[in-house]
Amino acid sequence: MKKKVVQTVVLLLLLVVFPILSWLFLKDGLQYRLDVKERLTQKATLPNNSDACSPGHIQVLYQNVEGAWDGRLKLIADQFHDRSEDVLFRPVDQLANDAAKDSLQVSWDRSDLDGSYHDAVFLVDTTCALRMAYDVRSDDGMSELMADLIFLLPLEKEKDLLLKREREK
Repeated sequence: MKKKVVQTVVLLLLLVVFPILSWLFLKDGLQYRLDVKERLTQKATLPNNSDACSPGHIQVLYQNVEGAWDGRLKLIADQFHDRSEDVLFRPVDQLANDAAKDSLQVSWDRSDLDGSYHDAVFLVDTTCALRMAYDVRSDDGMSELMADLIFLLPLEKEKDLLLKREREK
């Protein structure tokens, strides 16, 4: 009789409890992804013929104000140094195209963030779509930038595992 009770409890755990716990755990991750996707909706599009557009690269465009690069952005750039072919950090001052600068200004105005446009950091995806604007002086803004970069970066391809076989028949 005791064996039957243990078998029933194990069966209930496998068929009911573990799936419910897994669903609850995965639901939180799904909701997080949906929230980030909603927050990273396209705010503006940079002109394709501008030097601000770099298809195939995620860009962080920042205002070259005193202390912005050295104080905060360099720390974030150092985290992505091994993905430098995917993520570019560029100052807005280097953009020669006024249409790109205007798109950045409009995006900052739409972002409803407190602070000055001169303290802005912009996240541009691989299709030259402006996804988000952040305040470089805000700790929360910089942590959001880091999380959004991780979200937008494609996963690195894992190396194939090669097994050496002594002999095959």
